[in-house]
Amino acid sequence: MKIKLLILSAAAVTLLVGCKKEGCTDPLADNYSEKAKEDDGSCTYASSTLDCSMFNEEGTYTLADRGDGVDYVVNCKMFIGGDLTIEPGVTIEFTSEAGLEVGESGSLKAVGTADNPITFTGVDKNAGSWLGILYNSPDVKNELTHCTIDYAGGDAFNSNGDVGAVVLWAQTKIKISNCTIRYSGEYGINASYNDSEFEFNSNTISSCSAPMLIN
Repeated sequence: MKIKLLILSAAAVTLLVGCKKEGCTDPLADNYSEKAKEDDGSCTYASSTLDCSMFNEEGTYTLADRGDGVDYVVNCKMFIGGDLTIEPGVTIEFTSEAGLEVGESGSLKAVGTADNPITFTGVDKNAGSWLGILYNSPDVKNELTHCTIDYAGGDAFNSNGDVGAVVLWAQTKIKISNCTIRYSGEYGINASYNDSEFEFNSNTISSCSAPMLIN
């Protein structure tokens, strides 16, 4: 296992944006349901089920905070073939057997803040109620910072039987810092492959069968 500092590239261009205050116009109106405009002039939107093929192709994508509560729902094993950035404050819920798989050509950068973290959680609040996040990507943009990952690790994500809230596969490169991982059905982090390279700082893993699996 090699531990090394990863240098992050510039932020991706935002393609999926939140609401615009001047008209509460949602650029993805076909996919998302709009709530009424709030009294203070801000806009919030109903939680939105993401199209399973939305991030398959190479390109740059961003999921923005859509207001209070759940922002997006994933009901499949969603493949990420492009560069996906998740902005602070976003909450994503996953149904049973759903999860995120970051492919070799893709990256997933989820950087929240202490006051505005990013949350990945299950629709059902039971240990192992969704698959988790699998990285199979050597991209240095991969990062999880100030994220909470709850109730994942419910089943094997791939044919090798790898289970965990976060699975680092093959030659994955990633930075994980200031994250909370809890209530996994198995491991908090599964990093059992020799060629993974990751920086791991100030994380809390609890209420799992074991915090980490490392070769």
